[in-house]
Amino acid sequence: MKNPLGYYLLFRGLFTTETTAKLLDVDEGKVINALRKIYFEVQDNIKKKSFVSYFETNLYMQNQLLKDSDCMSMRHSVEVRVPFLDRDLMKIAFSVKEGIKFNNGIPKYLLVQAFKDLLPEEIVTRKKQGFTFPFDIWMRKNGRGVFEKAMSKNTINKGYAEKLWNNFEQDDLNWSRVWALVVLKKA
Repeated sequence: MKNPLGYYLLFRGLFTTETTAKLLDVDEGKVINALRKIYFEVQDNIKKKSFVSYFETNLYMQNQLLKDSDCMSMRHSVEVRVPFLDRDLMKIAFSVKEGIKFNNGIPKYLLVQAFKDLLPEEIVTRKKQGFTFPFDIWMRKNGRGVFEKAMSKNTINKGYAEKLWNNFEQDDLNWSRVWALVVLKKA
């Protein structure tokens, strides 16, 4: 794979390099160069099959999942611990050979194998399930005013941002992309 970061951002990213450039009123080459800088800083640390794990740990988990967990747990006065993020355990997990870690394409193979004798069969064999907050519903009900207020204070390309909002209203764009416009500030 020539560009694991590009592949990962296609999967997890909010905007294409073209859309990012339009929102920021900059040349697309500037956006691509910024992404290349991130990629070149980490490429030596990435094993062939482990690049998604690396980026999930160093980008998505740190910038999204842990923040969301902390925010939601604190809101309800719940102290959350993330046991699988113990440094020693993570070091061991990253050192496991890919052939063992990605056995027959079974997600979280080692974790499942470690607990298969302790868990009921229906848990061991069920498909992976995601959890999402009802932000899409909230954005459709309340988001327009929040979006307009944010755009009045923001320096991104408002015309292009409005086009993206319209795409969201027509079910052609995920809520997370218009929410990113609300919280985005051009540097």
